[in-house]
Amino acid sequence: MRLRSRKVLNRREDAAKDCGLLRSHFDPLTVGTGFGILSALAYTGANIALKQVTVPGDFDWAIWVSCIKAVPTALTAWALVGYRALRGLPALPPRQLVVPLLLMGLFMQFGGNAMFQWSLGLVGLALTVPVSFATLILSTAVCGRLFLAEPITARTAAAMGTLILSIVFLSVGVRNATESVAAGSSWLMGGGAILAACTAGIAYGTSSVTIRWTLARGVSHSATLVLLATSGVVGLGLLSLSRMGLESLKQTPISDLQIMLLAGVLNAIAFFSLSAALKHITTIRANLLNTSQTALAAAAGVLWFAEPLTAGLIIGTALTVAGLLLMENRRAQRRMEDGR
Repeated sequence: MRLRSRKVLNRREDAAKDCGLLRSHFDPLTVGTGFGILSALAYTGANIALKQVTVPGDFDWAIWVSCIKAVPTALTAWALVGYRALRGLPALPPRQLVVPLLLMGLFMQFGGNAMFQWSLGLVGLALTVPVSFATLILSTAVCGRLFLAEPITARTAAAMGTLILSIVFLSVGVRNATESVAAGSSWLMGGGAILAACTAGIAYGTSSVTIRWTLARGVSHSATLVLLATSGVVGLGLLSLSRMGLESLKQTPISDLQIMLLAGVLNAIAFFSLSAALKHITTIRANLLNTSQTALAAAAGVLWFAEPLTAGLIIGTALTVAGLLLMENRRAQRRMEDGR
């Protein structure tokens, strides 16, 4: 009888260990980190595709590319909205959030995607991505503190400072990058491209805080993203139609449309992955994870698109990676999650 009791007790202990092991592998921090890494890889693929369809200095073309890129995300979001509606679940955001989400979507699309694409055509992949994401980290931290009451620890502040410093070193090489990527462009235009990349980072940072803010209020991923993405398709599409004309848009090469849609598919994967990551981890940590794409973008720019390899680019990229490595440790993250 004692032997049987001992066996039952051992089985219960083993089962408890197994449950604890599963929890350790699938806790919020692990899941959120996995989605953050997937988002970084998908964004890198999307940025490589976007670089292939750049037209230096043509902002109208940048708007059109951003419009097509938004289509896969919008379609996916609407499909998920329809699926939730069929199941009798809340599908669309509350009425009081519709206008704020639409306005944020327009800012994200015009200030983020269009500005990013225009900068990409002038200073290249290796410079645009690190600058925009270093700015993204700063804007996310500030907005997260103001609107989500997310703490900025000394470790996070050090990471932010390192990333801001990286912008300084990266900007040193703007002249060489502009001359290499967009022949005939002035240094002033290169400075404008850096400013555009910073604007894109601010737009992306505020949109990520908006996503987390709506998720914290029980709004689904699809309900949040459907308005952010649809505003891009409609808003950017109407602007492209008015500025370029229907005939000009119809003459877009099929090969370019395919690359734009590929970028959109990868962007959708990255967008939904980042949104999922924001459900499990803080915006600062999610975006710090996403900055790993800066090193990948720098490598792709230099090796794939023959962009200049300058000392500023090397130091700036190294500082960006250092900022990633300075992200908050597991114990601090657990305390933060428990304190919410």
